Amino acid sequence: MNLNMNNKGEFERIIEQKLDSFEYEYNDASWKKFKKQIPGKSSFIGIAAVFSIVAISAIGLYLFLNTESTEKCNKFINTIANSILPTKPESEVIVKSDVVEGNNNVTSSVVSNTENEKSQAVKEEAASIIDNQQINASNPKITDNSTNNNSNIVVKPNATFSCRNTEGCAPHTTKFVPVEISDSTIYSWDFGDGTISTEKTPTHTYLKQGNYSVLLMVKFFKSESVISNLKQYLVKVYETPAAIFTTEISNSVANFTNASVGAQSYKWVFNDTELNEENVQKDFVTNGKYNVKLIATNSLGCSDTISNRLEINVKFPIQLANRFSPNGDGDNDVFGPQGINLNDYYFIFDIYNKNGQVVFSSKGNNVNWDGNNKITGLSAEDGVYFYKLKAKDKHGNIEELNGRINLIR
Repeated sequence: MNLNMNNKGEFERIIEQKLDSFEYEYNDASWKKFKKQIPGKSSFIGIAAVFSIVAISAIGLYLFLNTESTEKCNKFINTIANSILPTKPESEVIVKSDVVEGNNNVTSSVVSNTENEKSQAVKEEAASIIDNQQINASNPKITDNSTNNNSNIVVKPNATFSCRNTEGCAPHTTKFVPVEISDSTIYSWDFGDGTISTEKTPTHTYLKQGNYSVLLMVKFFKSESVISNLKQYLVKVYETPAAIFTTEISNSVANFTNASVGAQSYKWVFNDTELNEENVQKDFVTNGKYNVKLIATNSLGCSDTISNRLEINVKFPIQLANRFSPNGDGDNDVFGPQGINLNDYYFIFDIYNKNGQVVFSSKGNNVNWDGNNKITGLSAEDGVYFYKLKAKDKHGNIEELNGRINLIR
């Protein structure tokens, strides 16, 4: 051993001198005794280690299935490890060398504690297994890969969905909603009637009667895996009757004939009344436009509605002659409205000559002209005159009649 004595202190030089001068005589019996004191491999320690690993694996499997007693199992594992593996080494080899120089003491110790290190390693392995099992049990989507001890997250799209209205009368409209809606998912719907959709939450109308199965297929954009969900006969659509009718109008009276198909009950709705009959006759006393609606319903409660708009123009039973002869013979001596129930009407009657001058004007129930010019008080000359008659009945209907009359004395 070569040391630079110039750089060493007095204490270090003393140590080097002691080590250089140290000699120990070889003694075969003493050397064999010393080798026996060195700790060797113990078969009991190996068996205990194997038993510990088996016990810890069994407890880890239990924790994977049931994570409620994790804290107790931690204590249990530590107890097993402490009871099977000794906390102190069976033997220690300690080599000490003391050098005393003045007031300075130097002590050097070398300790071999191999078995204690093994015990601590087993405990740490057990704690690691328990921690991993707790993580796997709390998240079912994380699985342990025994080959590389890496955790893989397995996520699949969800094809579960619901239907707002599963039954109804044709045309039946319903909406479909998946349980999970995501922009990273592709949706493909088959409604069972020959139509499809790629909307997330589609609304679909079934036009015909039938039982329809609905299929939803979903997949992630970057995945080839497709998850499907088929619901057999999910939507039931009932048949709807067809409402049909024809109309015949005679003056103010209308006859409605029902020609509906697949219906058992009917309702007629007019502007002012409702009738629950198959065929209807109605007298419209007032001129105007009317909406007529027929609602036809079957035994399942499905109904169909049809509406028509009709115009009523009541014709007054009033007539006027085209000539008269006011000569006092009692035959056709006056000119005015003729008909039945004339007292039910109010008239405004005006007569004009060919120059447009009014020669006669009257209001009320009796408005007949006797051939005299009421402005001059003289008899009107023979010739052609023009009239305007405005009539109003008791229902408020108004009719105007215009024409010409020949005055012949």
